[in-house]
Amino acid sequence: DELDISRWRNMIGYVPQDDALHHSLTVRQALTFSVRLRLHTIDHAGQQARIDGVCEQVGLGERLDVRIRSLSGGQRKRVSVALELLSQPDLLILDEPTSGLDPGLEAKMMGLFADVAGGGRVVMVATHAMQSLSRCDVLAVLVRGRLAWLGRPADALRWFEVDRFAGIFDQ
Repeated sequence: DELDISRWRNMIGYVPQDDALHHSLTVRQALTFSVRLRLHTIDHAGQQARIDGVCEQVGLGERLDVRIRSLSGGQRKRVSVALELLSQPDLLILDEPTSGLDPGLEAKMMGLFADVAGGGRVVMVATHAMQSLSRCDVLAVLVRGRLAWLGRPADALRWFEVDRFAGIFDQ
C-alpha cells in the first residue's frame, strides 16, 4: 500500500538554527515565493492575506521591502519563522532560535513564540538560553540525548534544587 502524506503537508513547521534564507531577496519576495510554492491551491488574494497575517504576527510589516541581507539577526529569524507560519502548522519546531541574540531580543523572540503557541499551535523550542524558560508551559530537560525531566518550569527549579534555570546545567 502507498502512504499518502499529502494530508500531513502543513502539520509541521521547522526553523533550523542557521537560517535558510535567500539573502538577495526582499522579505516580501521571499514570502511570496514561499506562499506560491507551499499554498499553490489558494488564490492570489488568499495568499496575500496569509502573507499579511504572518507579517503582522511576527512584526515584519515595516521591513517587507528590505533585502534579507540588510536585516538584523533577529529580523532574519522572524523571516524564517514567518516562512513556516505561512502554512499554519499545528507543530512548530525551532532549533536554537535565539542563539547569538542579545538578552532583550531573546526575550522578544520568546514572547513571539509564546504568542504563536497561544494561537492554538504547539511550539517546541530547543535552546540553551535560560532567561525566558518561565514563559514556557512545559520544560523538557535532556541530558546526553535522554529525557532527564519533564514538567512545568517552576517545578524543575524545585526538582533540581536550584534557584535559577542556569543552575540546572550544574546538576
